[in-house]
Parts: sequence; C-alpha cells; structure tokens
Amino acid sequence: MLNNREVIGDSSDWVLCRARYFDASTLCFRTADIEISGGKITAVLSPDESGAKVRVDGSGTTCVPGLAGELVVDSGDNEFDFFAYASDVLKCGVTTVSVVTDRPAEIAADARRAGIRVEIYCSVRDQSLGQSISGKGSDIDRALDAHIALVRLLDDGLIRISPAIVSQSFASSNLTVRLHALAKASGKRLLVNVDSGRPHHDAFHDAYHCSGTLLLRSLNVLDASTIAIVDSALSHHDLNLLADSAAGVGVMDCAILANGMQASRNLRRVLCSGRGALMCRRLDVITRSTEVARVSQAFGWATLPNIAEIADIIVDAMTRAGSVAVGLATIGRVDANEYADFAIYDSPDPIDDVAHPVSDSLRLLGLIAAHRPRVVAVDGRWRVRDYKLVV
Repeated sequence: MLNNREVIGDSSDWVLCRARYFDASTLCFRTADIEISGGKITAVLSPDESGAKVRVDGSGTTCVPGLAGELVVDSGDNEFDFFAYASDVLKCGVTTVSVVTDRPAEIAADARRAGIRVEIYCSVRDQSLGQSISGKGSDIDRALDAHIALVRLLDDGLIRISPAIVSQSFASSNLTVRLHALAKASGKRLLVNVDSGRPHHDAFHDAYHCSGTLLLRSLNVLDASTIAIVDSALSHHDLNLLADSAAGVGVMDCAILANGMQASRNLRRVLCSGRGALMCRRLDVITRSTEVARVSQAFGWATLPNIAEIADIIVDAMTRAGSVAVGLATIGRVDANEYADFAIYDSPDPIDDVAHPVSDSLRLLGLIAAHRPRVVAVDGRWRVRDYKLVV
C-alpha cells in the first residue's frame, strides 16, 4: 500500500494503481489506475491497464480530488493566522481555499509559504451609502487602477486576485458593471455580497428602489462571471431570481440548507445546472485558531440534521462546483488534464459494488470528517507526506 513513494519526485511520471477514487462528475466511488506527470493527471485508466514504469500500489487507499475549501471572510483584525490555517487545512486534504480580505499581500505570502492554491477576493469600493452616493468616474477609475495594480503584483500560478463587493452599500452601479467586465475578461469571478446595502438598507432602497438581487439583474451581471453570496436574510423571491440566473452562489448561512427547504431546492437547481457553488463562513472570536481547520475539513456541515439529504450538495461544492465557482476548470476532479491536486487516504472501508451519488457523498463526508489523508499533492508537488507537512 503506497509503496515506492520514495522514488517519486515532483516531476516524475508515475501511476497510482488499483486505487479507489472519488469521481466528482458522478459523485460516486470508482477504481482505476491514475497516471500523473509533473503537475497534471494525464490519464485515468481501468485497473492494471497502465504501462507506467514507476508504479505505486494504491489498493487499500482512496484518492480524493483536492478539496475546495470554504470561502473565508477575513475580519481584518490580524488575529487570523492564515499560514497556520492553510497548513492545517492542507493536512485535511484541502488544496484550494478562497478568502475575502483587505490584506492580500500578507495572505498571498502565507499561501506561497504553505504551498496552497488561494483565490483572494479583494474589496473594491467607490462610495458609502451611509454618507452619500458618488459613482464619479474619477473614483471608479482610481478603484479599478488600484485593483489592476494588485493583480499585476500578486497574481501567479497558485495565487489569483479577483474583485469583490463586500457590501452593496460600497459599490455604485457603474463600478459593479466595470468590475464584472474586468472579471469576465480575465476568466475570473466578481464576488458580490448580496446584502441590499445592510445596514444602510433604507438608503439603498431610496437610491435603487429594489433589492440587491434585482439590482444585479437589472445591471446584467447575474451571469457565470459572478458569485452571489447569500444568507438567510434573502427572500424566497431573491433566491428564485438567483436560481434562475447563471450566477454561481456562495452559501454563508447553513440554516438555509438545514431549515429552508425552498432554499435547498434552489441551491440544488444551481448545482444541477453545472454552475459553481461555495460554502462560506465568517471568522469570529471563536474560530480564530488553527483548531478551526479540524472542524472545517467537512465545512463543519457534516453534523447538520439533514446531512443525509444534502450530502451530494455539500460534496459537489467541495469538488466540481467549488472549482467552477472560482473559475478554475482544472481542479476539483480526478480526471485527465486536471491539475494534480489530490489527497490519498488509507481506506477504512471496503469498496461497495453499487455506486450511488448520495450514499457515496455521505461516505466521503464521513471519510474526510473522521480521517486525515496520508499524502496530499498540490500542482503535482507533495505538500503532505505520512500526515506531516513537507517543508
């Protein structure tokens, strides 16, 4: 089991033989030979079909796509140790994380040090509804120029810088449209917290005479280049508008799934359409330590009362839908031409003959909630070996 690993370098050609792996396209477990070269998965073949010379026995293991972690909203008070967080989630099999922050340079440095992929959403603003609405061209140009400069400074293979509207009270309609165009042109996503200007809801309504969701629709930005962050304050009408649009979603409040059947149905409509979805959470005093990563390895949602009904939704957001949401089509799956981002677990259970998306998703949630992977790779490079970070 997992023999010959000592001869595998970061750029070697090798194959993981006879491994059970989680197929994120069907949400089912399968068995295959998985060929890897450099930073890519080059082929997924029937068991014992590979002719690669360097062979690693994967029997008794489970290969899981590198997980898309939660979208974390950084409070910006410098008490959130991102390096410690990134290091710990790597040991849980998370290879890509997203963070909304006002300190992108520090987050980027910590991410490179840890060796994890990170999508950094940087707040861009040109107004404050609590004071006045400007939307002046000069304000918008300055905001866009500052963001573009940040992209040129920090964006690279593992780090991506994308725009965010952390509150609709901070962005004029003109800025929203231009940020959307910028994200679309670069193959990224504009992240929008659909809050209708809270806590300045009255000022927002006086200015736009509609909800935040309706405003986005009227601006023609509810498409695949936008991720709309939603919480339990959104009306059923707004949730329906989002489900009918092409936008991805980020779910901030687990109560939407635990208690709101209509919201669960809307989210399932989003996922069934092939769009992106992220699970999110804000950081607070209780969750500012590295211990939070142990809870977050299954997004802390594996204990929901109705987890058996929504396991496939959660797992899809951790794999395929998570990759679609951040605009990285080559992560989140064990498949040919994907980045070699994956985690290998010692399999505690035998392989079932009958595959089923919900039961297999529930089994995967149980695996990652109760166990840590033996090895983790990001971009074909070992980041965890024998449960320990590679430094």
